[in-house]
Amino acid sequence: MRNKAAAGIAVALSVVIGGCGSGGSGSDKSAVTLWMYPVISDQAKNKAFWDKIEKDFEAKNPAIDVTIDQQPWDGRQEKITTALASRKGFDLVVLGPDQIPQYAEQGTLEAVDDVIAAEKSGYLPNALTALTVNGKLYGVPIYQTITAPIYNKKLFADAGVTKVPETLAELKEAAPKLAAKKVAVLDYPGKPEVSLNQSFYPILWANGGSVFSPTARA
Repeated sequence: MRNKAAAGIAVALSVVIGGCGSGGSGSDKSAVTLWMYPVISDQAKNKAFWDKIEKDFEAKNPAIDVTIDQQPWDGRQEKITTALASRKGFDLVVLGPDQIPQYAEQGTLEAVDDVIAAEKSGYLPNALTALTVNGKLYGVPIYQTITAPIYNKKLFADAGVTKVPETLAELKEAAPKLAAKKVAVLDYPGKPEVSLNQSFYPILWANGGSVFSPTARA
């Protein structure tokens, strides 16, 4: 019953089902634990947000006793790996597409294809593809952001660039003129706390690269 409840929460909250198991609640309810990580910089507001999510979910699903365990980002990889190996700690966890293949190959994640069958059309196909390994879906997206360039047209005009670049080739062509006006053309946030999703991956994809080899998604 706990696995079914966890699957239902996965659809509702969009996370990954781990093969851990957090134990029973000692009642007729199905106890499920979700490891969640801060998404709001203000700790008090972040806690209040997820506390409300937990309360609202239980109100709509009285047969499920869900615990949203708000974990820190520090040491996340090590704790998740240990929890999956020992099958203790959580039923659901937030993982990035770059983490899922390793755990899926180890057999410590549960596939969710049958769980989200009815809701599958509501997700963007590429988002599901990124969470698929060897033809099986191991999660559904919870965070989807768009990284897009923002242009200051006045700076382009001052540099003598009359057409805003639409391709990398056009941007490279305009770069010398912009540089002459001391306008930065490329800002790469290489700080350790910046996710690769927001730093390196967009540059990789824009140049035709891929995070995984084609065989990794076969």
